[in-house]
Amino acid sequence: MKLNLVRKMGNRDREPQKEVLPTGIANPAVIDLFALDQSTGEVLLVMHESRSWDDSDERLHQLQEKFYAYVSFVLDGEMVGAHPELGGKKARIELRCEH
Repeated sequence: MKLNLVRKMGNRDREPQKEVLPTGIANPAVIDLFALDQSTGEVLLVMHESRSWDDSDERLHQLQEKFYAYVSFVLDGEMVGAHPELGGKKARIELRCEH
């Protein structure tokens, strides 16, 4: 699965417009936050969950799918392919929750 790192740009009135893609664990095709942690030198990949947690199998499945997509992005070389300057850096995946 190819992950979306950069929001797509449109051309309305000759100015770039960001297409808002749904984020959070419900959408495994989007990296919610992608950054370089300057204090550790690690690539930071963040999953965000704004909904309250429940005990549903569906929510667990969504979390697993998002996590697997992030791991695949790193291990399959897609991250370094898109950002060669990150080659050889450690990556850290975090889950940030509002509730």
